[in-house]
Amino acid sequence: MRTYLVRRPVKDAAGALVGWELAYGNDPYEETAGPLALAEAVHALLSQYAAKALTGARNFLPCGPSLLIKKAPRLFRPDDLTILIGEDTLEHPLAMHLLGQYRKEGYRAILDGFRSIPRYFEVLDDVDGVRVDLRGASDADLHNAVEMASGMGKECFASGADDIGLARKGQEAGIGGMEGAYLSGRTAAPLFGADRLDGPPFRLLAAAAEPGPDLGRMGAILAEDPDMEAALLRLAGSAWFSYGGEREDVGGALAELGAGQLREWILPLCVAGSGGVPDASYEEALTLAAWRGLFTRELAGYCWPSPLGRAEAYLMGQLSVLPLLFDVPMEQICARIPLPDAPREGLLGSPGPCSALLDLVRAYEAADWGTVTMLAEQMRIPPERLAGIGLECLGTARAMWRDLSTTAS
Repeated sequence: MRTYLVRRPVKDAAGALVGWELAYGNDPYEETAGPLALAEAVHALLSQYAAKALTGARNFLPCGPSLLIKKAPRLFRPDDLTILIGEDTLEHPLAMHLLGQYRKEGYRAILDGFRSIPRYFEVLDDVDGVRVDLRGASDADLHNAVEMASGMGKECFASGADDIGLARKGQEAGIGGMEGAYLSGRTAAPLFGADRLDGPPFRLLAAAAEPGPDLGRMGAILAEDPDMEAALLRLAGSAWFSYGGEREDVGGALAELGAGQLREWILPLCVAGSGGVPDASYEEALTLAAWRGLFTRELAGYCWPSPLGRAEAYLMGQLSVLPLLFDVPMEQICARIPLPDAPREGLLGSPGPCSALLDLVRAYEAADWGTVTMLAEQMRIPPERLAGIGLECLGTARAMWRDLSTTAS
């Protein structure tokens, strides 16, 4: 059975990250996959990857009766998990009993699909908050839900922020956290202005993207920005690279990391050039860049014939987040970076296997499972492998961020 799972951001009215919804589903073209089989597959994925890839953040997990009975919440620490329940759980006495036990253990529960009807008001004492679907709620419904939640000391969330109009609707109502396609893959605000395209961070990025990058030239660019230079020395001496001890020579650090490692860490180095060491405000963008790079690289290895090499695939996936960082179109960015033809075509969306590979990564990120299946089969990538590969890459991407944060501190 083909089961997919990805985390999608939950953000407050200001665009700040609140947590992550764990969105999952079956291949929509498989007719034999029912809810019980889906719960079994999701539980198996979480058993394998929750500790590695999903700890240390607030996760919102939709839990029907089957996942509650299988004790899926206990795969997480209570602080790391908020349980989303729906009508199927409300109608299942054993599931509601188990939900009460989980709440006693410190897990939070949110009633999903809340509407102003007696049935839902009757169970408000059994949950810690509600979630409203923006796609079907009127302004009055949203206002009432927010007022009710505030008056009862409960949280109020919203799903379905799939376009800018729905996102603004939630913002204006004062929703505490929203999830939807419009918010996926977006930062609260660009980290750099377009003027930074002429600065040392972007020039370092361009130099690293060149085929056979010139380490001497990169060293000269680093010397222009003390923050980037210091970040490179800390990274070279970190446990991630296992070289041991602090580094004082930029040339030696560049030589030890080599072009391949530099490309993987180039965006964190560029962010360090924003005027200080990267902090938690950059975590979402940098983790997304690393995840896209890693996921694209792994999927490229399954394509036959492969449209580009592993290093080029990583570069393409990582650089796909640049419009989020610099607030300029990809066309303007690619005009300034001497990229090989294959990743350039993918980033610009030119028809072909490279852009299809990026489309697959973005579709997976957006939990568009029908498009995921279609593109994976077209590229001869086994769809049943995608969930495991995606979570494995997420674990690695988050480990990279943790190492960067620890090193920077």
